Amino acid sequence: MKKLILIFVTLLFVACVFAQNVKPYVLDLNSLPSSNDQKTISFNKATKTFTVNGDAEEWKGLGIWPYGGFDISAYNIVRIKYKVAGDYGFNFGLEYEDESLSFFDKTFYCPSYLTEMVIPLKSGQKKINGIHFAASWNIDSMKFTVESVTFERVANPVKTDIHASNEA
Repeated sequence: MKKLILIFVTLLFVACVFAQNVKPYVLDLNSLPSSNDQKTISFNKATKTFTVNGDAEEWKGLGIWPYGGFDISAYNIVRIKYKVAGDYGFNFGLEYEDESLSFFDKTFYCPSYLTEMVIPLKSGQKKINGIHFAASWNIDSMKFTVESVTFERVANPVKTDIHASNEA
């Protein structure tokens, strides 16, 4: 009996160790096809810098399309590390396979005073068909650099609170 309990405890410990062992996936923005029909935003692959120029009233964004979609079933957050030159942030969007989600369920503001955002992925979603980077509304020109977009599994997926800041 003692041997059986020891084997059970060992198996339980091994299962716990491997349960959260999902390696983060860093999205390679340089290797994916992109589109910007309005020609209002460009992406410099060498510096990872997005440059926005266009009418302030227009939507200015760039879509990046993983081949056949990207399986997110092993992950529960996306972490984006970035730098913004100026006072305006940008919008980061995830195009889930489920097209019924609202704009507010899949688009997130990345303020200029932060350098990293953690965004929980929508539960029940299995694939992302696209990722969007867009200028803030009513901004005609700006630049921002995206250092990395990483999909991860964490124990406590909590969205970064953009209002929790020491900024005035």
